[in-house]
Amino acid sequence: MAKQQKKENKTVISQIVIKSPQRKVFDVGEWRNALISADAGRVKRLFDMFEDLLIDGYLSDAFSKRKDAVTNSELTFQNNIGELNDEMMNIIDTLEFERLLNLIMDTIGWGRTGIEFDFSDGLKVYEIPKKHINLVNRSILINESDESGIAYKDDDHILILGEHRKYGLFMKTAPYVIWKRGGFGDWAQWLEIFGMPQRVGKYSMQDEGTRRILEQALAQAGSAPYIVIPKESEVETVNNTGSGSSSASYGDFRKACNEELLITMLGQTLTTIQGDKGARSLGEVHQKVEGSKNRADMRYVQRVLNQYVLPLFERYGLPVKGGKFIFPEASEQLKVSEIISLSKILPIPQSYLYDKYSIPAPTGEEPVAGSKQEKVTEEKQPEVEEQPAEDKPKKKLGDFFADAPTKERGNKSFINKLKEMLTGTRNLADNNKYGIDLEKLFQEALNEVYDNAKNEIEQPIVSKPLFTITNTAINTGIDEEFGPEFGKTNKEFINEFRKNNAVFSAFKNHKQTEDIIKLLTDDKGELISFRKFRKLALQVSKDYNEVWLQTEYNTAVKAARSAANYIKMQEAKDIYPNLEYIKTTASHPRELHLEWVGTILPIDHLWWQTHMPPSDWNCSCSVKQTDKDVTEVPEGDANPIFQNNPGETAEFIKIEETSYFKETKKEDRKKVEVIALDLFKEVLDEMNEKEKK
Repeated sequence: MAKQQKKENKTVISQIVIKSPQRKVFDVGEWRNALISADAGRVKRLFDMFEDLLIDGYLSDAFSKRKDAVTNSELTFQNNIGELNDEMMNIIDTLEFERLLNLIMDTIGWGRTGIEFDFSDGLKVYEIPKKHINLVNRSILINESDESGIAYKDDDHILILGEHRKYGLFMKTAPYVIWKRGGFGDWAQWLEIFGMPQRVGKYSMQDEGTRRILEQALAQAGSAPYIVIPKESEVETVNNTGSGSSSASYGDFRKACNEELLITMLGQTLTTIQGDKGARSLGEVHQKVEGSKNRADMRYVQRVLNQYVLPLFERYGLPVKGGKFIFPEASEQLKVSEIISLSKILPIPQSYLYDKYSIPAPTGEEPVAGSKQEKVTEEKQPEVEEQPAEDKPKKKLGDFFADAPTKERGNKSFINKLKEMLTGTRNLADNNKYGIDLEKLFQEALNEVYDNAKNEIEQPIVSKPLFTITNTAINTGIDEEFGPEFGKTNKEFINEFRKNNAVFSAFKNHKQTEDIIKLLTDDKGELISFRKFRKLALQVSKDYNEVWLQTEYNTAVKAARSAANYIKMQEAKDIYPNLEYIKTTASHPRELHLEWVGTILPIDHLWWQTHMPPSDWNCSCSVKQTDKDVTEVPEGDANPIFQNNPGETAEFIKIEETSYFKETKKEDRKKVEVIALDLFKEVLDEMNEKEKK
């Protein structure tokens, strides 16, 4: 075909004749033939094969992990003095730029990629089909079977990456996917023959009529295999007693193919599939291997952007002269001590440190940590008691405990553990004990929500990773408070307590999921970039998964303590039949709670069903058992959320009174409860399995 020239003001992509890929059953022989053909410059067969093999879930997911590590990372554009360029940062925060990053990453999988830029109406990025890229004569083929096409060498709108006879990681993974498909086919055949029960019909050798009737009856009696033989004969199935004697060998073969595929794509397996030996140290090694590949990918993308894309942007008037694209995560991470040393010789902006460590900048006269902070002892820590609702303005969701203290007196170890658990600063032993990774779980939730929006899939009513954050943290506190001795005789009661926590966690994170979903689009209703979405979502997470979770954790621990004490008090009520309301240990008590101090009523009195401490968020009031004379029933109602006796109901709060529940649509409440109970059953099953082991 004669060499064609690109027509002025006409994109190349609009001239290409795009056809569907050839889809069929491939074998390794065809892979080799396609590879030989590609070496000769004809890549159509090989790339059609790659596209078909990408249907494999393991392969597509493994490559997506490589891409996601780049697109989910912070990318900045800095000018020649190291300042961020706001105009370019806005361009980076677009879907078109995210598409550009994905196309650059395609080079690693396919061995080549083609990108056409269009600046006629903002930045537009188009993918040039890879089988239309001829690296030998540097042209874009109009038809996939052409020998030559539109030259791209001097075209300022086109970027082609790749080398002749380099076909990326998909060339290496193709045999494993092909073998796995074939193995699945053989496995299915094995199950068809040996997985269903065999029916044997016997007839007399002299009675031909009986044979025909028997065959007809067995044929009409279902699809299970059968044989019809004379009574005088025998049929014996002899099993292979070697290593491939059962269906397990097919499963092992499938597993081996998946492992080789993941090793080729990610360098390891444990971040995708669980190994036979679940040593945490081994998992961390595998995570480091994958992290090393991710940083290498970022450096590659960064170099492509700066070497090829940046000059192209500059030619079309974008403000990039003298600047450069930077992935901070692609560099070696500095330790705090190293930053302190560097600050003595380099002017490091405070904004960098705030962003790096996700620390909010202080405002006004707000006290700050460090050398400038006025030392406040545990005894001086203000514990502001919340005023009655009618004396305060209406609050938004989550503020129903915003004024409650976030420090728990006398239980500092629990708070430290939770704080370390949420900030990721705990040591290895603690991580094993609690089994929670806030950053990882929240990232999983964001990935799910964003991918659903991008692919127009219905969003979850409750995000499981978000549920796990709250549910696991609170369960950790109440389990430690109840303790093993109490658990031996009150297992069913504790499980009911956990169930209440599961329902609470589901309603809370239904609302958190909704709040995060609202951040997906801009004012025009268009999907924003993942980077911008993640930054906004982290602000939501700070409230839900740090500030509010701290208060919920404190309160659940106190409710568990109250419940355990109440059950023990019931055993001694013959001697000490009454309970006395004891003053809070907080330095700033709630006035309403002070009016109840000194109240003495029988342990089974109805007043305790609505006034048993904790009587509000982070309430530090308590009761003690006594044989003193009873007093009159005092006036005043507790916070409706806490009109509850945890020792009677096995509930740490009344969920239906919380803002989480009330601000859930009525038609969704039952759905949330069902999901909560399903997730609770999963958690309970996991705990039971651990106990058995």
